[in-house]
Amino acid sequence: FKSFYDVVWKPAQVTAVLMLVIFTANMLARVLTLEEVPQQILTSMLAVSENPIILLLLVNAFLLMIGMFMEDVSGILLAAPLLLPVVTEAGVHPVHFAAIIGVNLGMGLITPPTAPILYFGTLIGQTTLAKVMKPTLVFVFLAYFPVVMLTTFIPSLALWLPELITGL
Repeated sequence: FKSFYDVVWKPAQVTAVLMLVIFTANMLARVLTLEEVPQQILTSMLAVSENPIILLLLVNAFLLMIGMFMEDVSGILLAAPLLLPVVTEAGVHPVHFAAIIGVNLGMGLITPPTAPILYFGTLIGQTTLAKVMKPTLVFVFLAYFPVVMLTTFIPSLALWLPELITGL
């Protein structure tokens, strides 16, 4: 009975915490949408530049910052409703935007200051954060960052499989 209790109780605790985080992020996104924050972000970004490339670079920077401090689900729930009007104004397909969100938030998960995936990896690998930081930063700059740029600026890479499957 003790092991059954542990098998049921521990996942229930993790699920409850995740649901609370998702609920909170969803409520924050809803409040921000009701307060017309996406329109204000669009106006601010368009004031900086109307060039779609500059807008996408700003969106990438914003998503990376979100990814550095939030986990994926919360980041998606927060960023998608805020930035979708901005990227559609720049001419980005919503599926392409989903790919941009995914790669940016993924990169944020392994980028300091919070880097939750690195902390998790150090626990599993029984090593220190200092030992994994240099190889991780090399990976970010030489592998992950180019993937982010390719995904952002070559839409056919992000849309190829969805077009193949659904015929977008």
